[in-house]
Amino acid sequence: MAKINTRIEKLENDLMPTLKDAIDPPKEEDKEDEKVLPPPKCPFCWDKKIVNGCTKPEVYTVKGDVVKKTHKPAYIYNIEAGPPLSGVDFSFGIVIESEGPKRDAYDTIGLKDASDIHLRCSPTGGPCVQLQTGKMYVKGSLMTGQQFSRLPQLGDCITISYSASNHAVSFTLSNQAGQADSKVLTATFAPASGGLRPVVAARAPGWSFRLVAGDGS
Repeated sequence: MAKINTRIEKLENDLMPTLKDAIDPPKEEDKEDEKVLPPPKCPFCWDKKIVNGCTKPEVYTVKGDVVKKTHKPAYIYNIEAGPPLSGVDFSFGIVIESEGPKRDAYDTIGLKDASDIHLRCSPTGGPCVQLQTGKMYVKGSLMTGQQFSRLPQLGDCITISYSASNHAVSFTLSNQAGQADSKVLTATFAPASGGLRPVVAARAPGWSFRLVAGDGS
């Protein structure tokens, strides 16, 4: 008798979830809650069609969301990502996938508009971080007090956020574990020509950078 009771109890436990769903089926909103949302996507991709005097993608190799400096170590040119954005808030990250044999004063990560300028040295250049020092430049000028507490390293992600309403831009440095540097770099930058887009510039072959969403995914 005890064995029969045990079997009946087991059957009841096995059938209860099915009977409950039949009597009280899950609501649509409950199903929505169970859905796993995809991670946000980076709004940009490297664009080899953007070519001018200071932007020459032919010295880089692009594979998906990764760009690598592969040619002409004596020269430093930009490579830009698109599409350019205007009048909207956005954020994205750039991960240092590999390092070159040395750092140059013009190796930079940042934003620019449609102007034909080198990211770091032009008086109309955009906000950027110098990889050699971790310092911020805007329109070719060093921003006093705007420097990370350490140098950007292999595997680090620099997240750049922009607010269209007040032209505020911020740079956050995070390590591979997602720990942010104590210093967040901030400035303002209003584009003079066209929308804004991510830019990197590296002199030594071997440097590579990966575009990611603003949350690092």
